[in-house]
Amino acid sequence: MSKINAIPKVIQSAYPVLLKSIQSEIKTGQEVIQRQRAQTYWKIGEKISRYLLKNESKADYGSKLFVRLAHDLGVSKSTLHQSVKFYREFPIVSARRQFNWTQIRQLLNVVDKKKRMSLLQKSAKENLTTRQLQREIKAVKQGGFWANPKAELKVQRGKLYTYQLAQAPFVSNKKGYRVVDCGFGLWRQIPAEGLDRAKVGSLVVSDQTESWFNLIPLQGSVSDLYNYRASLNYVIDGDTVVLNVDVGFRTWSKQKLRLRGINSPEISTAQGVKAKYFVQQRLTADTPIFIKTYKKDKYDRYLADIFFGSKKEFLNQTLLDQNLATIY
Repeated sequence: MSKINAIPKVIQSAYPVLLKSIQSEIKTGQEVIQRQRAQTYWKIGEKISRYLLKNESKADYGSKLFVRLAHDLGVSKSTLHQSVKFYREFPIVSARRQFNWTQIRQLLNVVDKKKRMSLLQKSAKENLTTRQLQREIKAVKQGGFWANPKAELKVQRGKLYTYQLAQAPFVSNKKGYRVVDCGFGLWRQIPAEGLDRAKVGSLVVSDQTESWFNLIPLQGSVSDLYNYRASLNYVIDGDTVVLNVDVGFRTWSKQKLRLRGINSPEISTAQGVKAKYFVQQRLTADTPIFIKTYKKDKYDRYLADIFFGSKKEFLNQTLLDQNLATIY
């Protein structure tokens, strides 16, 4: 007689209950571990993101950092990239704690934020398992994940070197001069004969003279502001670039800009590499570049519409048309 068959009947009758209870505890423990693992990777992503923000002026610093961290930590580069994306895409605590790391990675593969949010809500409402969520994501991708046949961005451009008269308390008033807002937190005091009585907020356009610049009144609206010429510094990924911006008055400003209204795949993916290469082919050191900028995003980057080449092709829209980005 085997040892199992030798178990007393009183224990045998209670054994299935005990077994089920222990299995339940193991499953619960594994789920807790997976959720805690997700929290750990979110914190890793936070630390890397904050570190990168402090060193964003160094070209290609991010790619070198990921290589070094992967080597020293024994963690794959893709996991580190996913951790950073997790931190950036899931800032809400409740959303982070509800899903395990496997589910988070599945959701991060859905680049379209609206579709990702829809899947997130469906998963939370129906308490989908990892396998069920995987099937839902597969169905979304088979339905034409990157298709944007009708996606079109609205553009409102103004005139180059258009400024707004400003009041800068740290600049002393000087007769015949006015302070103008050049954008990017820059102000210049410029000769402005005949504009002594012009109100703060009035629009002007600069006119270059042999010696310097003059300001001429302009009838327009605030939508005419913040249009610049620029040159390429380097491309970070499909929707983020660093440009040298000509703000006028022989002044240049190096700016990290996020393309307005679109979202390209993460650089850690094949599609992300393709999007970056596409931008690099169109924005070169010799390419004429024109931009219109908007207020900063949550990562302290100015949003921008970028136009390039002699025909001033709209880069943001081109990426959408080539299915290398989705509406953001």
